[in-house]
Amino acid sequence: MGKRKNEGSPHINLWPPSMWFESNPNRLRWKGDMTAEEAAHVIERFLDGPSDSIEWCDFAETGQQDPRVERYRKRCDELSPLVNRPGGMDEAAVAELRSIIEELRSTTT
Repeated sequence: MGKRKNEGSPHINLWPPSMWFESNPNRLRWKGDMTAEEAAHVIERFLDGPSDSIEWCDFAETGQQDPRVERYRKRCDELSPLVNRPGGMDEAAVAELRSIIEELRSTTT
């Protein structure tokens, strides 16, 4: 049998550029002035899945103007390697993130 043209070379299927910035109706636009409720919603959506690693990283890496939201966002960024990884999420990190959701929501009342 003859050698196939692509044999031995990896095939990478990239999304077309037109899809790079396609908006998901459930995703928030990344901004530096999220409310506590918006931040809580992103964390909750990530934990309750199916998780959206891109949305999670956007949130964890985007500084916030509100000092309360920024403090929790920084903690989420620190916990990110424990929850945004192959395999299962770290249970203690998940519990802390759920606590952060409650605390963020308690600041909105």
